[in-house]
Amino acid sequence: MSSYSGRRPILDDDDRARSCRVELHKRPVFTDLGFHWALYFQWEDGYDMHYEATDVHMFLTPNWGRGKPEQSFFTSVTHLATKVLSPKRVHRCARENRYNGAFYVLTKMNCQVWAWRLASDLGITTIPLPTNITRHIPAGEVLEGVADGLYFGFSALFGSSKKSLKDK
Repeated sequence: MSSYSGRRPILDDDDRARSCRVELHKRPVFTDLGFHWALYFQWEDGYDMHYEATDVHMFLTPNWGRGKPEQSFFTSVTHLATKVLSPKRVHRCARENRYNGAFYVLTKMNCQVWAWRLASDLGITTIPLPTNITRHIPAGEVLEGVADGLYFGFSALFGSSKKSLKDK
């Protein structure tokens, strides 16, 4: 997350819509697993924010801050759109992202799915589908992966064991 460094504070009540450049920032995750995604918003008046979600104790957890995401880690930047948006709307969509708090599954329910949902909720249609969905799993298996993940998480806590939902 970016440090404050003298910038204006986060303005989640700023409902003045204005032109905003939206970028997708990517960095490699391990070797073959794809990329971590973060979204960067820069308004015409210089106000800027980044949004991303990460694994915190096995749950997909959003975070955001002023400025660009930590650039030393990101290797790819793609301009997605320039739209008229307010910071308040972007913050609201991030806070209300339907994947906030979902059980984190690296290959199925991750930062890409979260960023795609935020962009889609803001009407940004140029964001690609998350690579894990388009290459690795058929439609509908995301929910199965979440159910498996929840079961394994609770099993670890309460001592039960199970092969997989597919084995039933």
